[in-house]
Amino acid sequence: MLTVDFMNLDIYSVLKENYQDDRIQKILDSLPEEEKQVLDDRIGINGEKMTRNAIATKMGITLDRVRGIEERALKHLKHPARFQYINEVLDPNFHASEKAHEFFNSQNKKM
Repeated sequence: MLTVDFMNLDIYSVLKENYQDDRIQKILDSLPEEEKQVLDDRIGINGEKMTRNAIATKMGITLDRVRGIEERALKHLKHPARFQYINEVLDPNFHASEKAHEFFNSQNKKM
C-alpha cells in the first residue's frame, strides 16, 4: 500500500490531474471559500495557472494576504481526513477511515 509523503508530493498536480474525482471535490469543498479560490487559481482549474500577484490583483488583496491564504490551504490539506482522501485518490488499495468519511459528511452539512 502506498503512503503519500506530503512533503514530497506535488499537491497542485495531484489536485489538477484528479480535479473531476469526487474525493478531490470533497476536499476542496471542505476548505474555506477564499482558500479554495486561491488553490483553483494557482492550479489553473478555470484557465491558466495564475501567479500570486495576479490572484492578489483579481481578489483586490495584497500579495502577502494571498501567500497567507495559500499557506493555510496547504496546511488544511494536511488534515488527516483530507490527507486520507488524497491517499485514496493516489492508491486504489488505500481506503479512508470511517472517521474521514464522517468528517466530510459533517463538512457537507455545514454548507
